[in-house]
Amino acid sequence: KNRYGTNGIRTSVLFSGGKLCVVNCKKQTKRNHWAKIRVSPDFEGPEDTPESRRGELIEIWGPVGEYPVELQAYQNHFGVLPCRYPPEDSWSIVPIAEGDGSDGRQDCSHLRDVTFSVDNASTRDIDDALSLEFDGTSCRIGIHVADVASRIPCSSPLFQWAKDRVASAYHHGIQDDHSDGGSVPMLPPALAHGAFSLNQDQARNAITVWLEVDVHSAKVLSRSHARTVIVNGNATNYRAFQSADSEYLCQARTLLQRLAGEEDAEDLVAWTMIEYNAYFGEFMARGSTADTFHGLLRVQADPTKSATYQALLSAEGGGDYQHVGLSLAHYAHCSSPIRRFSDLLNQHVIFGSLDMQFLVASPCTTPKQVAKGVREAISTVNHRSGALARYHATVDVMELAYEARSRPIVVTGRVEIAADDAVSDGPTLLVYTDRRRVRVPLHDSYFAEPITALFGEGYSGPVELAGVLLGGRTRLRVRLPEVVAKGQVDGRGVKGGVPVPLSVHAVAPKSIVPPPIPAPDGGSAAAAEEPADVGAPPGLFSGDLPPGLPGSSAAGAAGGHAEGAAGSGGGLQQQQEEEADEEDQADEHSSVPLDPEDLSLFERSDPLAKLPEETVNKVLGYPIDKHQRECLDVIVDQDKDLMFMAPTGSGKTAVALMGILQAFARGQRAVYTSPIKALSNQKFAEFQDWFKGRGLDAKVSLLTGDVKIRAPPGTKNELLICTSEILRNKLVKASGETEAHSQFFPPAPDGPQARASGDPGSAPAVDPDLERLGCVVSDEIHYINDVERGAVWGETE
Repeated sequence: KNRYGTNGIRTSVLFSGGKLCVVNCKKQTKRNHWAKIRVSPDFEGPEDTPESRRGELIEIWGPVGEYPVELQAYQNHFGVLPCRYPPEDSWSIVPIAEGDGSDGRQDCSHLRDVTFSVDNASTRDIDDALSLEFDGTSCRIGIHVADVASRIPCSSPLFQWAKDRVASAYHHGIQDDHSDGGSVPMLPPALAHGAFSLNQDQARNAITVWLEVDVHSAKVLSRSHARTVIVNGNATNYRAFQSADSEYLCQARTLLQRLAGEEDAEDLVAWTMIEYNAYFGEFMARGSTADTFHGLLRVQADPTKSATYQALLSAEGGGDYQHVGLSLAHYAHCSSPIRRFSDLLNQHVIFGSLDMQFLVASPCTTPKQVAKGVREAISTVNHRSGALARYHATVDVMELAYEARSRPIVVTGRVEIAADDAVSDGPTLLVYTDRRRVRVPLHDSYFAEPITALFGEGYSGPVELAGVLLGGRTRLRVRLPEVVAKGQVDGRGVKGGVPVPLSVHAVAPKSIVPPPIPAPDGGSAAAAEEPADVGAPPGLFSGDLPPGLPGSSAAGAAGGHAEGAAGSGGGLQQQQEEEADEEDQADEHSSVPLDPEDLSLFERSDPLAKLPEETVNKVLGYPIDKHQRECLDVIVDQDKDLMFMAPTGSGKTAVALMGILQAFARGQRAVYTSPIKALSNQKFAEFQDWFKGRGLDAKVSLLTGDVKIRAPPGTKNELLICTSEILRNKLVKASGETEAHSQFFPPAPDGPQARASGDPGSAPAVDPDLERLGCVVSDEIHYINDVERGAVWGETE
C-alpha cells in the first residue's frame, strides 16, 4: 500500500495478527499483491522498531482476489509448497510381489470381478478397495489397502521424506473439472497416482482385513488379516456406486447398508475404513512386550478437542489410548498409506519391518532412549498434521467463498456454533455442506449476536453464504433469514416486522439442494460482491417520490471528508445493498412540502448548525428509528465520520440524506458518489424530484464522464452526483499529486511533485467542486473489495 521513501511498501503478513512490515519493491500497481517475503528475526518479538518491521521481498505471486494466487499463498504459508521430492534414482522401490506365495502373500487376483474401489470422482491416489464373496447365508468381505510398506523400505529416502511431509495436501478447486493440480501428494505423483495406487486392472500389493459376515443377521462373525495381491476390477465413485443397478453392486451395497446402519455411499465406505483401522488398533495394542514401540494410535480423550497421534509404548503399560469420538479403546490410522505417514509407519510396525534408526533423530540404545526419541518424532508429526488440518480448513472456506463471490449460495444442513480455534478469531458458525464442513467467522458480522442467540434456541433452516474480499483474503460471511426478520421486529429500521427473504441473487450450485424459501423481494446484506441492479423499479421516476425514497433504494452513505479551509466536516460511509425494497417503494406517505420554519434552516448557512431530529422526521414523513437517531448524533458532530451498514430496506438512504441536509444547513455542498454511470443517472433523477417535492431550494449536478449537468453558478445548496473515479481524480489533483503518485503511492520525499499550474513554486489549483465541501456520500462502498477498482475507494476515503 502506501510507499515509504522511493520503493518502500507496507506489507501485511498473513496470519500475523495484523502485523505490518515494509519491503522494497519497484513494481507500481494499484492492486494489492500476494508475495513471499523474508522478515527480520525480531519480527515476532515484543518490540516494534523500524528494524524489526523491515522485510525483504523474495517473489511476487500475483494480485489478491485471484484463486490460483491465493491458493499459492496458503500452500507456501502452511509448508505445502515448495515440494521437491527426492531424486527418482534414490527411491529404492521394491518390486511388486509375484503372488506365488513365496513371501507368505495370498494371491487374490482371481477376485478381480468382485473387487471394486469407491472414491471421489477426482481421486487419483486410490488407497483402498473392497471385495464381497457371497456364499448362501454367509459373505466374506475383503477390505484391501495398498501395501506401501512392502514397496518403500525404511532405508529409502522416501520414508524420511514422508515422515517430514506427514500427509498429502488437497484442494478441490472452484470448478467441477478438478485439474491435475488438485493435490500435492505426500509421495511423488508417479508413485501416489501410479505405481502404488489401486488403479483399475492393475496388480498391486495389499494388506487385507477379512470380515466373515452372517448375511441373515448382518453381523460380523470374525476378523483376520493377510498380505495379498489384488486386482481392482472396477474403480468407481460415490455417486455411481450409490445409483449402481448391477446385481452384484446392488447386493454389496445392501449388505453394507445393513452392516453400517447408513444409506449414503460415503458413509458405507467410512464404515469399512473404521472397521479396518479399529482392527489394527486392537492388533497393535496386543503387540509383543519385547518391542518398545508397538505403533501409532489415533487418540481423542476429550470430544471437544481434535484427535492426535500417540505412540503405543510398552514402557507406559496400560495407558489411556481411547478415541471417545468413535467410542473405541484403540484406533489406528492404517487405511491410507499413500497419503499419510502414520499409516505407512504402522504397516512397517505390523509386519516387523520398522528400523528405528530411521524414525528417531538420534541413536538409541536403551528402551528409555527409544521411548524419548519416538515421542519427539511423533510430536513433530502432530505439529505438522495440525498445520495441514489448518491448511485444509482455510482452503475449504476460501474455495467456497470464491464460488459465492459473484452470487450468494443457499445451503441447507447441519449448522452449529463452535468456539475459538487455531484458524478463526473468535466464535464461528459451522456449516455442513454436502462437500465439506466450513467455518464462518461471526466476530465481524452485523448479525453476530442475534445468530448466537438464535442457535442457543436451536435453529433449522436455510443459510445464505457470500464470499467477500477482506484484507486481501477471500472469506465467507453468513446470513440467516430468521435473524434478519428478528432484527426488523426489534426496530432495525423496517416498519411492520415483515421478514426479509434471502437474496434474489442467491443461487445454489448443482451439488447443493436449495431449500424451499419464499419468493425473494429484497437484496442481501451478505451479497457484497454482486453488482447493483441499476434498472429503475416501476414508478421510480413518475412524479413526486414518496417519503420511502430514503429507504426504497437501501442506498449509500455520507462521508465528511473535507470542508474547504475550515477543517473537517461530519459525515459517513455506508455500504449499499443491491436492490430496492418494494415494501418501502409502496410507502403510503405522500410528498408534502416543508413549512417555512424548516426551510429557513437551509437558507441561513450557519456553520455551527445542527440538523434537528424533528426536521428530519418532517423531511422523511415518518419518525426515524433508534439506529438512525444514533447516526444523526454522529452526523451533526463536525469531528466525526460514520459508516452505517444494515440489511436492505432498513433506511440507509435516509441516513445518507441526513448527511446531505446537514451540509446544506451549514451552507456547504454535498457529493454523492456511485460506482456505475447508470446508477449516477438514476440518483440524479431521484434527488431532483425529491428536492422539488419538498419545496427545498437545492440543485443537483451530474458528472459521469459522458454527461455533465451543472447547477447554476452561485447555487447555495448543491448536491454533486458523480462516479467514484471522478471524485478520486479531483481529490488527487487538489492534493498536488500526479496520477502516478496518488495517495495510494505517494512520491518519495526527494521525488518529483505534481503541480497543477506547472509553476514549480505555485500551489495546486483549487477545484471549485471541492470548495465548501461538507459531506461525501460513498454509495456501494463494498466496491472497495473489487480487485480491479477497489483502490479508487481506498484512495478517496
